[in-house]
Amino acid sequence: MLTSDIAMNPDVAEISRCAYGARKSSPERRKNNELVKQYDGLQTYQIEERWEVLEILRRVKSIIGLNDALINHLDYIMKRIPVREWEQGGCPIFYQTIVNQTDELGICPRAIRYRESKLAELGFLAFHDSANGRRHPVKPNGVLAGAYGVSLIPLMMRVDELRQIDYEHRLIIHRKRKLRAEAAALKRRIAVLIDEALMSYEGLEERCIEWAERRKSIRSIRSDDSFNVMERRLDAYVDLEREILLVLADCDAQKKAKSSEATMGKTCGMTKDISSTAENDFPHIYTNTESNNSKGYYSNTPEHSSGDKSKQSSPKGSQVDGLDVSKAHAAHVNASKEEACAKNRVSKGRSYNFAADFDELEHLSGAEYLSPSHIYEAACRKFREAVDIVSNNAIPKDLTITDIKLAGEYLSSHLSISPYTWNNANQVLGRYAAAIGIMLACRTHVRNAGAYLNGLITKQHNGELHLHKSVFGQLSTSKRGRLN
Repeated sequence: MLTSDIAMNPDVAEISRCAYGARKSSPERRKNNELVKQYDGLQTYQIEERWEVLEILRRVKSIIGLNDALINHLDYIMKRIPVREWEQGGCPIFYQTIVNQTDELGICPRAIRYRESKLAELGFLAFHDSANGRRHPVKPNGVLAGAYGVSLIPLMMRVDELRQIDYEHRLIIHRKRKLRAEAAALKRRIAVLIDEALMSYEGLEERCIEWAERRKSIRSIRSDDSFNVMERRLDAYVDLEREILLVLADCDAQKKAKSSEATMGKTCGMTKDISSTAENDFPHIYTNTESNNSKGYYSNTPEHSSGDKSKQSSPKGSQVDGLDVSKAHAAHVNASKEEACAKNRVSKGRSYNFAADFDELEHLSGAEYLSPSHIYEAACRKFREAVDIVSNNAIPKDLTITDIKLAGEYLSSHLSISPYTWNNANQVLGRYAAAIGIMLACRTHVRNAGAYLNGLITKQHNGELHLHKSVFGQLSTSKRGRLN
């Protein structure tokens, strides 16, 4: 036979190769032969799950060294092996000739041999060669008793191993997504802290510029980065946030110390003036005598008096040199408007503080009636996940208003809300009320979160916004149990 005839005829070339030279041996191929010897048919559930194996291969192909062409070739072979051949006593061997495969796949015989050889090296395919190298079935009495070709028995025998690889791969993907989400949340929190430092604190401009440059210099985490790289960049974000929080805490402590000193100075000065005043300057505090009357406080005996001067009481509006001194002894109690407002709120059963926790206009929207635990219990799954990310999975009763604000800030970009609408909501509603609006916009029946937020802004302008009613109604309909 001429060499040119061998090259032109694929079947003749395969016969010659098998006749004059055996296939290369390797540890994987020897392992495949051992698996073929141990094969004794598949159970019914294993036969039904053979397509699931191909899906697993598509998910973990980058780990085990497969590509789409090799997986498609396995799919091509799997479809042409009858189901009954996978049962006990069957013959799950694909014996179609390479010439016919060439016509169906539209590729050359050399590419088919390369795919089969590569799959055998990876441990997913085994060869069943005849003496002359041909591929054909063996039917002594018209019933298939055996065949020569290729088999996927090694693939089906490694299903448990592939599932373990797939499980570990999913864990890695989940862990990487969690690290990326934590890094994104830290990056946003750092930006919010820098803006707060610029707006609310004086003398931190240079530090804010330095923090912004450090935040920008940390490279974003990508999905193809290793765990060590992700953890290093996450630690850099954590260190930067901790540094900013420490500086802001020091500034708050200094402000508090100065304000307490100023308040103490005013109170001490007020008390000193009252205590140093002579008793004769406040005659109405004591029982009226002739000496008091002689000073001109009562030019005439009051009409309601019977003439007994010892029973006369001082009027409520007594003045000395044009000054109402009837309430002078209570001046140190009502030293500041803020203390009086705080006492008024406590007397009404409210323990929160407008100045510290809420923005300027949020007490007009109903947000002051809602605690962070109310928001968390009424929220949907998406908003709860955002709160868990920004609060490091804190329990509902330990959540703070800042956690709700950061969660709303985090979700505003994911809900396709324009920056103009979000900034307008922060200015009109306040950051806490705007975050509550984001929580309500996450519900499934809300189609457009931006339009919903604009509706809240319009209601706030008209004085018709009552966020607490919406949140408590959501709590009632969701039936999540008692409020915290």
